[in-house]
Amino acid sequence: MKIRKGFVSNSSSSSFCIYGISIEQEEIAKKMVELGFIEKDGDDYNDIFEWLYGDSNKILEQNGLSVNCPYDDDICIGREWKSIKDNETGKEFKESVEKSLNKMFKKDIKCSTIEVAWYDG
Repeated sequence: MKIRKGFVSNSSSSSFCIYGISIEQEEIAKKMVELGFIEKDGDDYNDIFEWLYGDSNKILEQNGLSVNCPYDDDICIGREWKSIKDNETGKEFKESVEKSLNKMFKKDIKCSTIEVAWYDG
């Protein structure tokens, strides 16, 4: 029988690694209002999370993009590196993400790899 003498914890950690953009919630909300995806309610953008995570959000899915909100103020939109296809080069992967984001935001977007990890202890 083995006995563990060290510290034991039930805490967890999470992480993700995407190629894409990190954007402030207010900035993306303004863009989504401008593009007609959500409506502004006074000074509030309550629909932004519903749009990002709800069933009505087909534009991200259609372009193979995903969204993560690692912080209260930032939203990360892009494509997870683990989704790269066997017959797809890194360059093709990056170009497809940039093309999708440029189409979505109707402007030239500069992407980068975003790695986020957090620990919930």
